[in-house]
Amino acid sequence: MYLTRNGLFAIMVLYIGFSRLLAQPVQPCIFTNDTVGCAPFTVNMINCTNSKTGIRYNFIDNLVDNYFDNTIHTYQQPGNYTIRQIITVSVSQGSNSAVKKDYIRVKGRPTPQFNLVPCEDFKVKVVIIDTNYQQFTIDFGDGNIAIIKQNESVIHQFTDSGVKTIKVDALYVPGGCGTSTTKSVETFDKLVQPTILGLISTLNPSLGVNLLFANLTNTSNYVVGAKPVTSTNFVSIDTLINQSGEKSNFYVNNRLDEEVFCYQLANVDGCGNSLKADHVPCSILLEAKSENNQITLNWKLGNGDLTDKIEVFRNGIKIKEFIGGLDTAFIDTTVQCGKKYCYKINQINSKGTVSKDTCLDAISTKVPGQVVNSNATVNDSNIKLSWQANTDNTLKEYRIFKSTNNQPFALVNKQLQTEYIDKQVGFSNTTLCYQVDYVDSCGKESIISNVICPSLLSYQYEPNGDIKLEWTNYSSDYPLATNAYKLVRVDQNLNPIKEIYFGANTIFIDNEKDTINQIKRYIVMVYTANQSNPISYSNPIEINQGGTLYFPNAFTPNGDGLNDVFLPKGRFVKSYKIGVYGRWGDLIFTSNEVNKGWDGQGFPAGIYQYVVSFEDFLGNKKTQKGFITILE
Repeated sequence: MYLTRNGLFAIMVLYIGFSRLLAQPVQPCIFTNDTVGCAPFTVNMINCTNSKTGIRYNFIDNLVDNYFDNTIHTYQQPGNYTIRQIITVSVSQGSNSAVKKDYIRVKGRPTPQFNLVPCEDFKVKVVIIDTNYQQFTIDFGDGNIAIIKQNESVIHQFTDSGVKTIKVDALYVPGGCGTSTTKSVETFDKLVQPTILGLISTLNPSLGVNLLFANLTNTSNYVVGAKPVTSTNFVSIDTLINQSGEKSNFYVNNRLDEEVFCYQLANVDGCGNSLKADHVPCSILLEAKSENNQITLNWKLGNGDLTDKIEVFRNGIKIKEFIGGLDTAFIDTTVQCGKKYCYKINQINSKGTVSKDTCLDAISTKVPGQVVNSNATVNDSNIKLSWQANTDNTLKEYRIFKSTNNQPFALVNKQLQTEYIDKQVGFSNTTLCYQVDYVDSCGKESIISNVICPSLLSYQYEPNGDIKLEWTNYSSDYPLATNAYKLVRVDQNLNPIKEIYFGANTIFIDNEKDTINQIKRYIVMVYTANQSNPISYSNPIEINQGGTLYFPNAFTPNGDGLNDVFLPKGRFVKSYKIGVYGRWGDLIFTSNEVNKGWDGQGFPAGIYQYVVSFEDFLGNKKTQKGFITILE
């Protein structure tokens, strides 16, 4: 019996399908009874797959190929661990795998965190502040135990005072593991009433008032309350912790310049019990006003205490005393303008309250005069401003104002000296002007000075090569001379070389051609009436006259003594090289001497090109090209 090819193929298909049906893939499954525990933590994996063999586990996530046949593993370090499983039964069935990310959570055993707060009547409050563990067993050491959770607290009452040791066992839930620790606390019977000895207002506004406390114990917290004298209820503003004995530097900063504040101190334990001090001091609101040759004081007292007398102090010395607390004002007429006075009010009673120092300057109605003999001059690259010192001995400061290019004047400096150096200048500006006034120690501003402007010198070339020199008008409270401006040529050290103008104008055209000095330097001197020496100087300017060469465009080398040589003329030429080229670009003449020209001998009439390169005495290099014609 023979099988056809199609029949054989059908039998093979049936066989392969049946084989695959028998080789169903295994189903991976990862499971253990305990997934949370404390290090060292041992896990035992339970087979929940549909296979009995070929199961391997990877217990360390970062070692991907590290699979083992064993099902037990111990973790030594805290952390979250991933379990990987791979199952391989046979080659025909293949393999399958599974992974559970962060499946095993191994915990550390940090010390549990809690606070013990002693309270009145031998009570202790245990406050859990730990965020690691979930369950806490409190053993009070006297046979009593309490179990609480995170963020909870419990109060326990002992029968006597003394040091008590309390143990806390902390557990993870789930996990059932953890650790324990102990703390000690001293119990007490009754709260001790605190005492406020007094109140002193400080000179520093950021500090406020200084409350003086006594009878503080380190077993309690003390709550400081404050209220405006017009209010009923105190508001807690601070809490003192672990204080004992006296505390004389507790500062409270309220709106002491606006109203009177009263203060309260209460001994408060952690269970809500409190005991207030028997004295409520209040601040003193002291206001002072400086008027014409007198200073007026007004004060307000708190209503918390009876007053025996009021004392007024000035600069630390008592100058007035009032019996009782009815007086609320005092006028001090023994003051001098320009001097600083500091006043303080002392409220005398059983505890005592002292106001803060209020300091101010005495004033008068005198209007300060104007500064005189002002001047402005260029000094190096700055402008030096000066004026005559004010003879009033109550000077506080001079103020300098500046205007650039006719803009509004703006304050640039305050000082005590009668000379100001302006380093922020640019002589390219059209104008720079100043004004000066002063403030006396009474705070009054003087009449502002006249406008003070130095002369600023600038230049530009005219089309014909002349130099146009122009300077701004000088201004101060000095009267100018008839011939106020002298324009002078100077050397590099600004020593005068030549006076070229002396008059009242502010423009001069210098048409003198200087063939010796490549740099021209100028400065303007300013003269005032009845002064033989200049009072002010402008900024010096330097004008660099570049090296130049001029060439003829034709010459006749016929030996008649007229225009026989092609020779340039110029000035300020330090080095020089010329080359003359023929019709086909061939070099036919060259020279490095500016006074040695080309005589054209042996060359026919026609047009020739020349190229000249030269350097002036300042290092400026130039190249010129042109054409020269030989005429018959």
